Amino acid sequence: MRPFMELKPEMASFDAGTMNWQNRTVFENRPDFLEKLAKAQREHHVKPELELFDAGMLYNTLYLVEQKLLEPPLHYQLCLGVPGGMAATVENFMYLKSILPQGSTWSAFAVGRMHLTIIFMALITGGHVRVGMEDNIFMARGVLAKSNVEFVERVKRIAKEFQREIATPDEARCHPGF
Repeated sequence: MRPFMELKPEMASFDAGTMNWQNRTVFENRPDFLEKLAKAQREHHVKPELELFDAGMLYNTLYLVEQKLLEPPLHYQLCLGVPGGMAATVENFMYLKSILPQGSTWSAFAVGRMHLTIIFMALITGGHVRVGMEDNIFMARGVLAKSNVEFVERVKRIAKEFQREIATPDEARCHPGF
């Protein structure tokens, strides 16, 4: 939470629950920590990016809304294909999207070979996307990305094909979910 105080970001990740990282370790986000994180983000005027690695994490966020620790409109990140989380499938994507609270904004990404499919699904269904080397290092099978710029340029081309405009930073800040 120190970055909130030192760096003053406009938005920051809020991993909405705990999961097993494929029998290697536990990615722990205990309920008391989530409450503390929500309070710190609110106190420092940081918009939470509510990261969902499985459906149960959504209900953690709704509980925090009931407790007045998170304030709508909410912004969700659908995180698919991460070891220990939901698989990156069209069915899982559609399920997560279907249970998001009315009025929320959302974006999606997938780790691994299904990353382009999930980008297509997000663009087709009215969402936003996240790209970058944090999630994928390959542009195609066996082809390493040189930088994040390649991912951004590709999603710009894809968005254009789907007749979706790329938001400027100012437009993104004016979005109701921000």
